[in-house]
This record gives sequence, structure tokens and C-alpha cells, in this order.
Amino acid sequence: MIKDNCPATPNIDGPRACRKEEISEVIGLVDGEMRRGTDQSLLTDYPLVYRDENLENIFILKAGGALASVVPFIPKTVRMDGCEFTIGIISPTVTNPGHRKKGCALQCLDACIRKMEAAGIDLSVLWTKVETFPFYEKREYQGVQSQGWIYPCLGRDADLLADHGEAIVEYDPKTRQYLREIHAIHEQEHFGILRSPDEYAVLLNLPKMKTLIALRNGIPTGYLVVSKALNKPGLLEAGGEESAVETLVKRALLKESVRDETRLGN
Repeated sequence: MIKDNCPATPNIDGPRACRKEEISEVIGLVDGEMRRGTDQSLLTDYPLVYRDENLENIFILKAGGALASVVPFIPKTVRMDGCEFTIGIISPTVTNPGHRKKGCALQCLDACIRKMEAAGIDLSVLWTKVETFPFYEKREYQGVQSQGWIYPCLGRDADLLADHGEAIVEYDPKTRQYLREIHAIHEQEHFGILRSPDEYAVLLNLPKMKTLIALRNGIPTGYLVVSKALNKPGLLEAGGEESAVETLVKRALLKESVRDETRLGN
């Protein structure tokens, strides 16, 4: 059973905000739990969480000078059909195996909640395994049914889609050509998380992902994010004109020659 507090000893440091020089230690702990045996890292999979601007929202607790637990969050603004509100997304949460069941992570979570309340954040959300529900329920988080949709797509499904003749190019993170247009397309959506231009530059340069752009007369009319990352595989995000998105999905399925099941999120 999780206790509400870590043992009160002089060796306990925290919970407190992570310092820049401690990020490598944080990444070592979370990667050891969530990326062991892979060629991916949380540092590059979720760069917005761990960048300098978000350090004040990464709460850690040390015991005996070593990292015992980490709970970060990242604030975002959500738009829902004209209504805007702020959310705090709880991000990769890990406790060193030697310090589990002592309430260390709970203290870090409490620090996140206090920080969110002080900042006037309206709602806190997270994605996690069912087995961890009891931990978050201690602080009144509630499990809800997924609000998204996942559709299985196979390479042969390309035959079900029409090609409307757009030229397709791949976004180049180095030149950032068409970044402004992708930003404008996404921000036209009535539902979703708002992003700054700087955040787009980061998110469109994630490992094992690429962004395809549909051009009509040289003008971007749609985009599609295709991923082979283990944490987010499939066709992740699309925006723009319906015909452009249809062409993009068809071309992506044909080019990738998808034979095994691939997830298409909407």
C-alpha cells in the first residue's frame, strides 16, 4: 500500500523542480523503465516535456543523493468549438524500483497539482496503463473511455481511396519549408491542442516520423504525419482539405507497402 510520504530522513531532497544538469539523470531513469531494449529515448520522443522552458514543471525527489522519483507535466491550451481552456498533461512518471511503495511519486504528483492550481490550469489529464489507475485515483483522477478512434489500415486499403492528383512532398525539418502553412492548417481546426510555431518545428522533427504535404498548384492543401515510432505508430495526424487528406493517406499506404496492420488515428 502506498504511504502518503517518503520516510522523513535528512537524505530526502524534494519534491522540487528539476535542474538543467539533472535532466540526464531523469532521462536515464525514465528510459530504463519505458525504453529499455529500444533505440528510442523519452528525451527525443517527448522533447517539449524535457526542454529548458518546462524544467519548472518537472518535479523530482531524491533519496541519498540519487533520483528516486520523477513526475513531470506540461501545460497546454485546448480549443473546443470556440471554447478555450488550459490543461496540464502528466507526462512519463517513474519511480526507482528501490523506492517504490513509499509515496515518493505521490509527493511529486502533489507538487505538480499544487503548481497547476497556482497557475490556474483548469484540468489535468494523462494517459496510463489500467494497472496504475489506483495510484492516480488517490488524487481524484478518474478513468474515462478513450475519446479518440483507431482504425486498422492495410496496404490493400489504398484501393478504397481516391487520388485527387496533388503533388506530394516530404517536409524537411532543416529548411522548415511549409511549416507556416502546416501551422495555419492545424489552427483552423475547431477542436484540438493549440501549438506555437516553435512547437511545430519540434514536433515535426520527432524520431521515426515524417510529414507528407499535399500541394495543389504549389500551395499546401493538406498534411499527414506518418510514424514508425514504437510509442506512436501509424498515421497519426492529418489536416487540410478532405480531398488532399484522402490523397495523402492513399499515397502513404502505397509507398509504405503496409502489409501488417497499421493504426490510423483520428
